[in-house]
Amino acid sequence: MLIHNFAQAMSKKILLIEHTAAEFVISRLQLGLFLMEKGYEVYALLPENDVTNYYNEITEKGIHVLTYPYDRNTGNPLSNLNSILLFRRLFKTHKFDLVHSFKFQPNFYATLGKLFLRKTKLVLHITGLGVAFTDKNTLKMRFFRFVSRCFFLLNFVIADRIIFQNPDDENDLWLTRFFRKKHSVIEGSGVDIQRFDKRNFDIEKIKRELGVEDKIVLTFISRLVWQKGIREAIEASERIFRNFPSLHLLIVGKIDYSNPESVSEEFIQKYGPHPQISFLGLRSDIPEILAATDVYVYPSYYREGVPRTVLETLATGIPVITTDMPGCRLTVEDGKNGYLIAPKSVDETENALRKILDRKDLKEMGMYSRKLAEERFQSQIIYQEIYEKYLEIMLD
Repeated sequence: MLIHNFAQAMSKKILLIEHTAAEFVISRLQLGLFLMEKGYEVYALLPENDVTNYYNEITEKGIHVLTYPYDRNTGNPLSNLNSILLFRRLFKTHKFDLVHSFKFQPNFYATLGKLFLRKTKLVLHITGLGVAFTDKNTLKMRFFRFVSRCFFLLNFVIADRIIFQNPDDENDLWLTRFFRKKHSVIEGSGVDIQRFDKRNFDIEKIKRELGVEDKIVLTFISRLVWQKGIREAIEASERIFRNFPSLHLLIVGKIDYSNPESVSEEFIQKYGPHPQISFLGLRSDIPEILAATDVYVYPSYYREGVPRTVLETLATGIPVITTDMPGCRLTVEDGKNGYLIAPKSVDETENALRKILDRKDLKEMGMYSRKLAEERFQSQIIYQEIYEKYLEIMLD
């Protein structure tokens, strides 16, 4: 009752910060609406270079939109300083009670922008450790990892609360044991179990539209970067096509040209004419594509938080093959709703595909995936956990 009364009495002005407007709409908009139902006035701070296409969609829901200049690949210290000063000015001008930032670079700006502003509470969400914490051990990558650890340590010192999406990330950073009261794990960003429910769709019609009627459909959805496991997914599928002539692999996503690990256009063109592989590009009909999917294949070795597309797959009620990596391993109970495999292994991806396709209980495996989504990952559970963290911080 004390917490409830306090929540009703406080000013309730919240800022949510994302690194793209598209990501805000996909992953944070529903959180914003949840917070509005709790009585908060919600603002979104988004990059000015891509907000136009989403501005009306966000503001029509009653969320105020602010913008900031953002260049993910900038090495210009002056540009970063200008962003930090802008964040600080916005925090002071709008007198937000709480700022919740997602992703590495906005977190950095928010951390330094909040410095010495005691009244503004800052929550930082670590949605994965990213490319710096892959297993590459080059001198450049070790330096990148060292710098990243320094930034994360700065986050711990200044932020009021750090939220990780999996316990491995929580344990892999420097000195986390000295900040135990400041950090916690909330598994993923939540998934809309109503939107991703294949019982809502005409699956045969969708398969016809995709050109995969009467096919066993494997699906891979991601930004097209090597670390997401696209090569392993394709090569493993190629090995078994002869034994499973009705198999078809759908690849959904676009090339990330700003990422040095991006898949090349030549690689995509190589498989363009393949009769059992389709590159669909960037799509907005992900619920429909997943509804038409029989097995989801995601052999990622990227340092995920909890991958959104896998959560969407669970909610749809589909078996999953993914890697025994931080974040990914939370989504699969080996043998029950899919298989966990070693990263970077075409052999293990192939073996998992053969095992799962030989099973007669794919429907039951999919039902277990759905059960996991309902009990652990659905949006209302995740949003309530985040909300309770807010209340704890306000009471500190």
